[in-house]
Amino acid sequence: MSETSSTGTLFKRSLLPRIFAKSETGGQLERILKSLRQTNVRADVAIVEKAYEVAKRAHEGQLRRSGEPYITHPLAVAEILLELGSGPKTIAAALLHDTVEDTDYSLDMLRVDFGDQIALLVDGVTKLDKLKYGDSAQAETMRKMVVAMSKDIRVLLIKLAAASFITFSLPISAAMG
Repeated sequence: MSETSSTGTLFKRSLLPRIFAKSETGGQLERILKSLRQTNVRADVAIVEKAYEVAKRAHEGQLRRSGEPYITHPLAVAEILLELGSGPKTIAAALLHDTVEDTDYSLDMLRVDFGDQIALLVDGVTKLDKLKYGDSAQAETMRKMVVAMSKDIRVLLIKLAAASFITFSLPISAAMG
């Protein structure tokens, strides 16, 4: 199963307004699943649905600064990656990318539920705990991410998609410094 779209081209529609529009999270998931099915009729959408359910449950009760449910962030990251032609495993990792870092859902649980490949992607974008690693946490996190990227470049794609969503969802005054 390929992780890129069967067409090999980027979608021409305007990405930002659709991703950053406030919408029902179930609607976002349905758009993701529909698009996956359209680009690859044999796409394993069940893994994406399962990842969404796990992420939604893990992030339940968490809110973004905007007041929206936290799950809107992983959904937006998944949509960005979908627009780049990513396949089901990358989309699942995008949905799960903050669960290990921000919830009680452990990397070991993720590995059992989703396998080594998705666990590698999620672990690659997960920051190390400052309490455990102290001042060297940021450097160690960067080192860990570079090692993970050398194994699978999709780690970088997920990190960049997450960072771009965060950047573009900031109020203009905050983004300008």
